[in-house]
Amino acid sequence: MGLRKPFRPREVLFVDEFPKTQSGKIIRRAVQATYTGEDLGDMSSIDNPDALERLENAR
Repeated sequence: MGLRKPFRPREVLFVDEFPKTQSGKIIRRAVQATYTGEDLGDMSSIDNPDALERLENAR
């Protein structure tokens, strides 16, 4: 059994911060929805909503 090629992402985006809850957890569904253009849903628990705008502008 040989070694396979390592996982290589299609694209890498650099941002200053991720959207987080008040307890400091990254809201991964918001990151994914922003990247794919899907509806974000309820974002009432987000502590830094401006991070979503920066994430959209990174594309």
